[in-house]
Amino acid sequence: RITPGNSTVNFTAVDGSALTTYAIGDRVFITVSDPNRNGNPNVSETVTVSVTSTITNDRETVTLLETNCNTGIFRNVATLCGSSLGSTAPLTSDIAPPVLGDGRLQAADLSVIRALYTDPTDARDTQQIVATMFVPSVPSRINFIRGPLANGTVSRYFIGDGPGQRLFVRVTDADA
Repeated sequence: RITPGNSTVNFTAVDGSALTTYAIGDRVFITVSDPNRNGNPNVSETVTVSVTSTITNDRETVTLLETNCNTGIFRNVATLCGSSLGSTAPLTSDIAPPVLGDGRLQAADLSVIRALYTDPTDARDTQQIVATMFVPSVPSRINFIRGPLANGTVSRYFIGDGPGQRLFVRVTDADA
């Protein structure tokens, strides 16, 4: 017999491996393991998790689907079970003013996000986990170009020894 109070919750990658950080723009996955929520071994069941962002105060309710029949492991990905009691979708993240319940987690750089799970049959079985959102860095680039208004780049650039020879360079710095 499985006793209540033994659930776990984690922020994860799509494959279920635990994560503690996400780049804003990434899809956010939550995995709950709660064996006593597996009521029917022939059906993929659902649980819900509340996800919040500290800086923006955004709040999203995410439905997690049992990953396969009879596992007791729930994630916001498609199930492998042939029979399901619901559907789910990845939680996307972005930088924007918060819109509660829009299915997108609005966050800011270094926002702490929190997932809260409460077993609907045992309020004592409440678990939470935190992760940090960050703005991804974009590398700077230096390219040789054909001219001051050119769109493409060149891999080789020959500068002759005559007068008026020019070297055109484009510097891209996303942080500037």
